[in-house]
Amino acid sequence: MALASLIKDLNFDRYDRNARLQPALLVLLPAFLMIGIWYPAARTGSGWVASVLVACGATFMLAQATRRRGRAVEQAWGDRIGRRHSARLLSFEDHTLSLSYKERIADWISRHGPGLPTHEEERLNPRSAEDRRLTAVKWLLEATRADAAGSMLLAENVSYGFWRNMLGLRPIGITVGVASIVCDAFLLWRVGVADARFWPGTAFLAGAVAAVIAWAFLVSRRSVEDASLAFAERLFAQIDNPVVAQRLAASARD
Repeated sequence: MALASLIKDLNFDRYDRNARLQPALLVLLPAFLMIGIWYPAARTGSGWVASVLVACGATFMLAQATRRRGRAVEQAWGDRIGRRHSARLLSFEDHTLSLSYKERIADWISRHGPGLPTHEEERLNPRSAEDRRLTAVKWLLEATRADAAGSMLLAENVSYGFWRNMLGLRPIGITVGVASIVCDAFLLWRVGVADARFWPGTAFLAGAVAAVIAWAFLVSRRSVEDASLAFAERLFAQIDNPVVAQRLAASARD
């Protein structure tokens, strides 16, 4: 049984599979492909290896390691990404969102949840105002969790988590890619054109170089910041989601 089909049987939700496990597997992909090309016998045992990986909890460990590296990136960046970024967008000092839109958000959260600080409160006590904005964002996340899949909020959260975790893994991804390139180039030089593995190895070399370039330039701070902004905008758009409003109203009546 292939690793992909085994992963489906694990207790991973959509976020775990796409935002945590996939980045980890992308890091390991060049090494697996190179081994498969140069040592075909290893492919015959791939199902057994996959079973062992799952049985030993290696896939779960990979997902958790990816999560830790992604969270380290988020903590190091402060309010530039993640929940703190969403909270900063609601500040009167931040001009990413229009003032009228922020006022609409504040009014909605005040009617349904913990509320947000006023401009005067923010000016008098910035630290307290920051804490209140973060509390409001956490409340909004919980209040919209049940409707996340249908409103595309989950999709934006997965996208943000993927890029955040990819950036956390970038040094490892580049290292594995470069090591694979060096090993593949050495084996190509050693066996020569006559070997049946030469041209697959050459194709792999080109792909591995492209992968390293992608790790170096596509996996960037800009990618994470854009994904964080897209998630925040989708989160705030839930104030216009009638399903969320109806559920909160029903909860308040109960």
